[in-house]
Amino acid sequence: MPTTDLSFLALHKDGTLLGDLLADLLTEHSDWRVGAAVRLPRHSLAYCVDKLDTWESDTDYLLADPETRLMVLPYRNRGRGRDDYAYLQESDPAANRSRFVDRVLRAQAGARRDVLISPWLIHGLTGRTHELNVTVDFARRTLDHSLAEDRQVLVGVEATEAIFADKTSLDAMLDEIVELDDAPPVYLRMATSAALGGRKQYENAAALSGLRAAVEALVENDHVVMLPQSGLAGWLMLGFGAHSFGAGIPATLQRCPLPVARSGGGGGQPALQWYFHPQLIGFVRADELGDLERVDGAESCDCPYCDATPPAPGPAFDRTAADKHFLRWCVALAEEIRQAPDRAEAVQQRVEAAARHWQTVQEAGVVLDPRSQPSHLATWTQVVA
Repeated sequence: MPTTDLSFLALHKDGTLLGDLLADLLTEHSDWRVGAAVRLPRHSLAYCVDKLDTWESDTDYLLADPETRLMVLPYRNRGRGRDDYAYLQESDPAANRSRFVDRVLRAQAGARRDVLISPWLIHGLTGRTHELNVTVDFARRTLDHSLAEDRQVLVGVEATEAIFADKTSLDAMLDEIVELDDAPPVYLRMATSAALGGRKQYENAAALSGLRAAVEALVENDHVVMLPQSGLAGWLMLGFGAHSFGAGIPATLQRCPLPVARSGGGGGQPALQWYFHPQLIGFVRADELGDLERVDGAESCDCPYCDATPPAPGPAFDRTAADKHFLRWCVALAEEIRQAPDRAEAVQQRVEAAARHWQTVQEAGVVLDPRSQPSHLATWTQVVA
């Protein structure tokens, strides 16, 4: 179950990458804790059930995330699964609450899940408390639903970074959550609006400090806190009581951007070759790895994906291996904190070590692309202090 102990939550996009990684992890480290989630709106029910069945023996838990955050979008932008799931067809979830909650839960039960996530709306979008009030009402209806009788319920909650950055607004949100009976686990997202270049890590100090305060307050009130779609910023929160953090491929699954209606299409530029650098707790361009490896104190990665296919820029770059390398490191970082006698101290020490290594890199005269520079480390050091 997701609330048994600390874990990493891998978020599926498409293809076989995640399934292959989970199988590799089970062979390499069967004691590491990892869960996985499909996002229901993104795929047909048959596809989701097939993926979940395939991963059953390789994971500690599986979730079917209803992503009701997408209800803010027009119907046509709610995902490829909108014809399969009745809840995505609702015009006004707040006006049809019982029906909406029932349909959201039945969609997850239809994917054969024994953990249900209550629906939610994004608090902070309108400047009013309407979305928060509806979200809490959804949670109460979920907890009272017949499908919840023999299943664990996670309470879905999401708020904008502005809510987390403002103490008064954050306290008001937390007050509503802790009023729920029996302190149910909270499935918490922080929606971000800031554009980040490439794979830059999130570094809004006020919002991250607010996220830390939220996690600490919820844990103090006996709630388990899960942070799906939070990326490595969510990993920071393991030191303050969070039970899991989630990430996936691509970058939009390593943070939680606000939903945007899109008309389709995209740029024609080739994708940059990003590689996760564990010592800097961030991504660098693959063509910068050679210079970084020559810096004093540089550590080589011994994960199976680097051993089998050492990272090489250009035509030889193995994007699949790079993606698996990142997700495996997410699991390894979670495991490192899970095993630590003092989880807060373990997070703090790794962040401080990364900041020291970045200083060494700069002193060695290595120049990185601005999108590779780990500017987040200064903020993270303050947040975990």
